[in-house]
Amino acid sequence: MKIVQSYWSKPGNENCSWMKNEMHYFCWALSCLKLKQHYDHVELVTDQKGKEMLIDRLGLPYDSVKVVLDDLNDYPKELWAIGKIYAYQQQDEAFIHVDGDICIWDRFPERIEKASLTAQHEEDCYEFGSAHFQNLLDIKVNYFPPEILKYRKENNQKIVEANAGILGGNDIDFIQSYCKEAFNFVDKSMDQALKAEHAGMFNTVFEQYLFYCMAYTKNKKVNYLFEEPINSRFEELVRVMDVPYASKFIHLLSFHKKPLLHNQKVMQHLWYEFPEFYDRIKKELYN
Repeated sequence: MKIVQSYWSKPGNENCSWMKNEMHYFCWALSCLKLKQHYDHVELVTDQKGKEMLIDRLGLPYDSVKVVLDDLNDYPKELWAIGKIYAYQQQDEAFIHVDGDICIWDRFPERIEKASLTAQHEEDCYEFGSAHFQNLLDIKVNYFPPEILKYRKENNQKIVEANAGILGGNDIDFIQSYCKEAFNFVDKSMDQALKAEHAGMFNTVFEQYLFYCMAYTKNKKVNYLFEEPINSRFEELVRVMDVPYASKFIHLLSFHKKPLLHNQKVMQHLWYEFPEFYDRIKKELYN
């Protein structure tokens, strides 16, 4: 199974929510290095600045690097997920895309590696997702993909998303179709969407909600890493005190980048397991 990570430098680290911006790189290094322990092919999709930082300066041991995300520089930085969509679009074989704030202590289950489609977990009517979508409706975004409209009509206007902390699968034809529609959605709607309150949440609509709705309308099963419901506080994803024994996976998403304990555990794991990279990052960032 091919693992993919993507880093589009244009949005920068300003919205990453870490206690300090440099924590972005400590966590990214730990994420890459833990993936490399369990998979033979880990690819980075990035732009020139991302390559210079992650490959040339930090020396992260990706097996392949595609420097293509400079193609997106005409898109506004608020659309940070567009880099992920473009990375998905570059793939022509089965893959799992893994965000840079995810660290694993074991391979993904076989049911995930062999899945036609996979994502991290199902987000069922989370308040922030539902409120943001209603905001897009209120400002009269002039285009929504037909798959979203069909799903809403048949499911009492529900907002259910496929969390894209991990996303991919073996059904490359579907993923390519999804990427094409995501870009179509963004190109037709971003001018209005970026005027919305919390405009950055548009990312979850064109990435996560669209993926879920397209899978639904095309009768495609999505296999989730977490099969049981996860509440909107995401506690199950951030069991930093339980790795590597009781838990094999952490995803320090959103507000979980802020707590001191979470930052300390990332640095502790990097220092203990990969001291040469810990020292290299400190030298590059602090000297």
